[in-house]
Amino acid sequence: MIVKVELKSGKVLWQAARVGANVLVSNGIVYASNSQISGMEVIAAVNRGESAGVNWRLFRINPSNGKDLWEYHRVGAPEAVLPREKRILLRYEDQIRLLKYM
Repeated sequence: MIVKVELKSGKVLWQAARVGANVLVSNGIVYASNSQISGMEVIAAVNRGESAGVNWRLFRINPSNGKDLWEYHRVGAPEAVLPREKRILLRYEDQIRLLKYM
């Protein structure tokens, strides 16, 4: 859960419960990510004799109200997530991806 609290009073301004296990803040922009393997994917992968892929999601959170502004999905979690301004570098074992947004 992410909670935004007013510094002087300690009053909770908003809470976001479903965002993710990892949170990053860069230049006032809040990102959250999570990884999971769905049960249906595990069953399908076992039937194919393979291992299930990890579904990885990155969310950009509106710092004013805690709601998702956008979501990025990919099978396979990166080893590192490095946000900077309106770019996010995703480093994988065998590649690098650069996400840019407006």
